[in-house]
Amino acid sequence: MSYIAGEALPPKVPVCIGESDGYIYQAQATTWTRMPCFGVCLVGKELGATILETEIAQFGRVDNINRDLNFSYDDSIFVSANLGKVTTSPGPLVQSIGRALNSSDIILQIDATVIE
Repeated sequence: MSYIAGEALPPKVPVCIGESDGYIYQAQATTWTRMPCFGVCLVGKELGATILETEIAQFGRVDNINRDLNFSYDDSIFVSANLGKVTTSPGPLVQSIGRALNSSDIILQIDATVIE
């Protein structure tokens, strides 16, 4: 399976699937059009580029994820209100996606539930 980038994607960003076109976009916890996060795109992609299923992590360890601030061990990790980032402080739309291993690495445990 493969996907199409609906925008330029930096590496290690949380991503969602666009409801209207099925393309991949950076997740953001401020709007339903950018939620829910279903994985982390491990590689950078240009607009319109093909993204292989193996290039999106849905579980396991992700090193140096795109984040607002550094983490502490075992912090809960959420999709950030800032585009394409994760954080320890939930945004207006709350989705837990894992736990921190250290200041920059996480174990993905994506909860499909999003709370407003």
